[in-house]
Amino acid sequence: MLNDSSKLSSGVSAPTSVKAAKGKLPHPIAAFLVTLASFIGSSIVASIILSLIVSTGDSGKSELFGSEIVLQFSYMLLAYGVMLGAVLVFMRWKKYSLGAVGLVRPKLKDLGLAALAFLVYIGIYIILVSFVEQLLPSIDLDQKQDIGFDNAQGAALAFIFVMLVIVVPFVEEFLMRGLLFSSLRRRSSYWLAAIITSVMFAVLHLGGGEAGAGPLWIAAIDTFVLSLVLCYLRERTGRLWAGIGLHSIKNCIAFMALFIFVGSNT
Repeated sequence: MLNDSSKLSSGVSAPTSVKAAKGKLPHPIAAFLVTLASFIGSSIVASIILSLIVSTGDSGKSELFGSEIVLQFSYMLLAYGVMLGAVLVFMRWKKYSLGAVGLVRPKLKDLGLAALAFLVYIGIYIILVSFVEQLLPSIDLDQKQDIGFDNAQGAALAFIFVMLVIVVPFVEEFLMRGLLFSSLRRRSSYWLAAIITSVMFAVLHLGGGEAGAGPLWIAAIDTFVLSLVLCYLRERTGRLWAGIGLHSIKNCIAFMALFIFVGSNT
């Protein structure tokens, strides 16, 4: 049972408060800039690297990267690899603590918390989407997200699964709820840190729609709600693993809907 001193000023209690966690963390402004630069810069670097490989490669490489699915998978793998690597180098250079961003030993109950949090996330998401539809009917909430793996099948699905369900959740949680939220929380209230983190996470997903279709508002709403729940898990547990689990569950269900169930009905 938690004693009174473990209750946070925000009203959210945690066994290990993010604010009180040991280890160095960057200033919130530095964390914000590093996170933003990592997301944007990694895409640019990945595009340049792939362009160089395709343009200077031999016929075998050109044939391999001639597949749109292979090209998209390679791009995402490079982008997320660069993103994670850049932040790890930054943290090592500044001697910031991995434990302070929530990379500590996981616990079995993190799985249960992730499953329970998924139900909470779905409930809040449905309510918020309904509210936005009533309040702002002009906003297009039916636009589909373009993740670049159209017509994928067979062995390609295994690679897509690894990327969407394992790599993306881990890297995004490490940056957003690990580095950014933890740094903000160290110097501000829980709600301020959670809202700033969630707004940034949502804005970064506005551009994932189909070409020429405008901002992807449905993804922004989705990721904003998801991030609020993820921030709570980070605060409540003092670890990243429940959040990574929730993010993986959400992406796994999306993967099944996009590639498995759709494929079986066509």
